[in-house]
Amino acid sequence: MTYSPPKKITVVISFLLLALGILLMVSIYWIPAIWDAINTITIGTLTPIEFWVIIGIGLVFLSWLLLFIGINYRGI
Repeated sequence: MTYSPPKKITVVISFLLLALGILLMVSIYWIPAIWDAINTITIGTLTPIEFWVIIGIGLVFLSWLLLFIGINYRGI
């Protein structure tokens, strides 16, 4: 496949997902005010830190996947 630049909206959404995922993972350890607000939400037997780090990693992966698909398939 040849390279085709993704649409601007794909790049913007991908960047926002990446920024949100990194901000979420960084805020857990270095911004206590945000962590105090989201500390109460958990699912199952995971600790709150494990739960939110998994969500942050998932957002980073989705941003990479969206950008990868946007490059390989021009229609997106």
